[in-house]
Amino acid sequence: MDDIPSSMNAQEIEETLRSLGAQGLTDLRVKSDDRSSDRRCYAFAEFSSEDASTAFLEQHYPALEFAALDGSSVRVPIAYSRDRRPAPKSDDWQCTMCHFENFSRRATCKQCKAPRPSEDAADMQLDGKSDECPQQTASQFLVVRNLPPSISESIFASGIKKLYVAKEDEPKQPAGAPVKLKSTAPVGNTSGLGAKPGSLARVFVIRDRYSDASCRYGFAEFSHIDEARAAMAKFNATPQFTIGSKPVNIAYIHSGVFIPYLKPVITEQDVKFTFSASHNPSLRLSYWNPTVYASEYTVFNEDLYAEKSTQPTGPESNAAAKESKKRKAEKDLVAPGGKKTVAMAPQLAKWANKHAELHRGKPKTIKDDQIPDEKNVPVTGPSSLGGSVISPSISVPSTFTVSYANLDRMCCLLCRRKFISEPSLRRHEQLSDLHKKNLDDDALIQKATSDLKAVGQEPVSTYRDRAKERRMAHRQPTKPKQQPPRKHNPASKDNEPKDAAASKPTISKGAGLLAKMGWSNGAGLGAEGDGRTHIIETMAYTPGVGLGAEGGKIGDAAEEAARATTNNYSDFVAKAKDKARQRYETMG
Repeated sequence: MDDIPSSMNAQEIEETLRSLGAQGLTDLRVKSDDRSSDRRCYAFAEFSSEDASTAFLEQHYPALEFAALDGSSVRVPIAYSRDRRPAPKSDDWQCTMCHFENFSRRATCKQCKAPRPSEDAADMQLDGKSDECPQQTASQFLVVRNLPPSISESIFASGIKKLYVAKEDEPKQPAGAPVKLKSTAPVGNTSGLGAKPGSLARVFVIRDRYSDASCRYGFAEFSHIDEARAAMAKFNATPQFTIGSKPVNIAYIHSGVFIPYLKPVITEQDVKFTFSASHNPSLRLSYWNPTVYASEYTVFNEDLYAEKSTQPTGPESNAAAKESKKRKAEKDLVAPGGKKTVAMAPQLAKWANKHAELHRGKPKTIKDDQIPDEKNVPVTGPSSLGGSVISPSISVPSTFTVSYANLDRMCCLLCRRKFISEPSLRRHEQLSDLHKKNLDDDALIQKATSDLKAVGQEPVSTYRDRAKERRMAHRQPTKPKQQPPRKHNPASKDNEPKDAAASKPTISKGAGLLAKMGWSNGAGLGAEGDGRTHIIETMAYTPGVGLGAEGGKIGDAAEEAARATTNNYSDFVAKAKDKARQRYETMG
């Protein structure tokens, strides 16, 4: 309604509309426009339904007749009001991770620091190229692109392991053959390049959240940034690096690829779509794109259980074979750390007898019923067996552990694992978390014991150096640091005899020779002793200064040599005072 008389208020307008048959009138808003010279009033009438407003408009269109104060009628045009103009589209954006509303000027979320998602993030091509660092700044993570579509996490990890440094033996040339010149071209020469074996920590394959289909790229995490650099150096030196028979591209990632996941991890999907940070296990990370996720695969470090000793070839192999037969008993006692430890209580009795023989004592024979319990046998110090049994690798009492290993089949019956050699098996018993966990399971222990008895063997008790494990866990040194020497009290220095150096007069070479010829101190030289009695003083001079120059003479050479040898600060102060006194006397 337009051109309403300014003298009418909202109540009068509403009463007029109701008198004209406005059924279902719910609200009336009166507005005025003061921008023009003459004041203009208009109003909006809201009805309860569209049918009521349509019936009122069709009845009175195009204008209403309002009665003025002077009795005249005023014509008020009516019409449908247009829809409200749409609000200008805001550029504010909502974070896909924490759903926080951010201003348009922000590039990252204020709450979780996640990068601003692209408008077509769901439709954009995910190939890993956007995850590469433009400056190629070194990082622990490497992005690997152009992977095969059917790649799995284990095959991906095996392909990345080809970036380890490899020690290849050079082929031996037959005798008399001409020397073959080596190529000095750097292309394809990867000798000495690569990461340390076992440095690959985890690999991630990017997969779709709904179909689990691979996006044909992934990430490799190394234990240290230097290992990632070494792996990149080998990749750059390799003419064509392939994974799954397909050439791939490798580069460093930027810092916005993996972002913190701040929501509580409750469901299985939260655990599947996120992973723990290596530097902070309490922090969960996720891939920046919410439509895909990083499928985590932890790489098993086989170097912990790998055989480190090399097999000798040629004549050395025969000697090694003889030595293995000769020292089989000693090798049975080799611990995972490479040091010999006491294996069982009968061995303690044997070496106690040897100890008694070495000390010319009568060897003691210990019966089986006199063998103490394994848990009560001390490792160091005097034992009940009559001797002192000391192991070079154990400094504090250790505890017994029971070995459920079958050396014939080279396997651990407690964990159901097979190994290639005995040292690898011993490392498994010492370092494996699975083995430590199974030692607390009575059912597994009973089953392993029955399996050993089935092959005619018994569980063997061995010592376990728990003190050494604690030192390694807490990074404590094997030898305590020495305390710095305490500074002596200055008063004690004053009590020292000042003539300590003077008590031992310096005897020159010449005086020694004269003494051998019968000369005594204070006597004159010559056959009759009427010659020179006082010693010719040897003077020290400043290097590079003439003999007649003023200030070139330093003093007695013997005193200067003694002062330079002792390097005492008090001598230096006394010498400086003497110099100052001489200069003062020279000035008059």
